[in-house]
Amino acid sequence: FLASIGGSVFGKSPKALTTNNKSIYRTGLTFETDVKNIGDKTVVELTSKQKFDRKTGEIITSKYADSNLLATFHKNGNLYINWYSTTVNGKGVSTDMISRVIEEIKKKKVLSISAEMGHTNWDVFNRNLGGGMSPIQAIWQTPLGKSMSSLGYKNVTRDSYRNVTFKK
Repeated sequence: FLASIGGSVFGKSPKALTTNNKSIYRTGLTFETDVKNIGDKTVVELTSKQKFDRKTGEIITSKYADSNLLATFHKNGNLYINWYSTTVNGKGVSTDMISRVIEEIKKKKVLSISAEMGHTNWDVFNRNLGGGMSPIQAIWQTPLGKSMSSLGYKNVTRDSYRNVTFKK
């Protein structure tokens, strides 16, 4: 099914909310959400064509705005982020999308979140390594690492070359 989730919070800054000891992060953007159960997996796709107006800070629809996330939840409790991207930088949109997918899956079922570091995260990771950080410190300083930290994830492992897994 395809449903709209989200809401409009015109002129307000993105924020982390805490309800029942669960972190939920919202920017105010509205996302179209498509959830499919395929065998023992659940696939969630989020899409938004909204951004923040540069002058007013209000949320507006724009053909130039594009935020997407595709994730697969496996019965072992791992949520794998297949890919995500956004043209809305520095506003917490990636954190919002990850938070929404966790909610869609029902947070209690998500034991870990894993992903392959894409171009931006990989570039930041390598820049941090070059600056003297350990691999784990460098992961936490990527946009993905910062998102996961703000959502309450405290442990990370580097599973392979670009793959990382976060746990609470």
